[in-house]
Amino acid sequence: MIVGGRPRKKPSTVRGYRQIWAQHLKAHFGTLTLRQYQARQGTAFLQGLTPTQRETTLRHISALASTIFSYAVVQQHLRSNPWADVVFPADAVAGPRVPHYSWAEAEDMIAALVDRVDCQLIVALACFLGMRASEIAALRWEDVDQEWLHIRRAYVNCRLDVPKTQESAASIPLVDRVSVPLELWRQRSLNPSEGWLFPSGGALPEKRIIAPEMRHLANGPSPVDLHNLMTRVVAPRLKAAGLKWRGLRSGRPGAITEVIERSGGNAALAQGLARHKLMSTTTDVYKRSISHAALLNGMRLLEK
Repeated sequence: MIVGGRPRKKPSTVRGYRQIWAQHLKAHFGTLTLRQYQARQGTAFLQGLTPTQRETTLRHISALASTIFSYAVVQQHLRSNPWADVVFPADAVAGPRVPHYSWAEAEDMIAALVDRVDCQLIVALACFLGMRASEIAALRWEDVDQEWLHIRRAYVNCRLDVPKTQESAASIPLVDRVSVPLELWRQRSLNPSEGWLFPSGGALPEKRIIAPEMRHLANGPSPVDLHNLMTRVVAPRLKAAGLKWRGLRSGRPGAITEVIERSGGNAALAQGLARHKLMSTTTDVYKRSISHAALLNGMRLLEK
């Protein structure tokens, strides 16, 4: 369904819904009607999945099931949502947190990629500005000025769309650790004034899904496939240098953690960099444990 000229749900959200339905909910609901379903069935269902599924997956399943019944209530097929009374398993096991890079590790990685300025810049954008991979891939030269980087779109799984959230569409101040490889890459790219920062060189795939406000960017080279580039170029070079590659997504929690530590606990600054609506998302989800060095420095300040 289209509202306001664009899909109400992002392609990635719809893809996730379909996967959860196919893998879990379709068989569970079977031939039951909406009115036959009871909360105890949902409770037993989630409890039965606990041995094989992590807490995050269980919450996604529960959320989609509840959404289905909520819609049925809105459409007046039901008087109440039975999933409102489903009890979430108390013994659900939390999955491992996404690992993170310190800025020292990021600098080591960038040094090991000395022959690939484009990869140096990509790592810098993730580790020092906390950008998502989808935002990095969708950057254009028009988004860059002397002091700011403007986040205006996302590109993931061959799909061009707006950023993940409304708050994500914002501007980030450039820092020296990013500006230096950015200017080197601009020179290597023959000083372009427009186009993708990291083009793939090919046309956008026919299966693409493009939000209406992004259709003017549909022609010409597409953004690079970052997953392929990281697997093919970055990971082998870092391994050869004795460095561990934890994936590009590990740059975001690392940047948030470093900003909070180096600013003396300024979570608001980290929230602004991460472009989160709620500070609790920044501190509870992305902030990692304080480093031993930061703990020691903090205690020394207290002593003074």
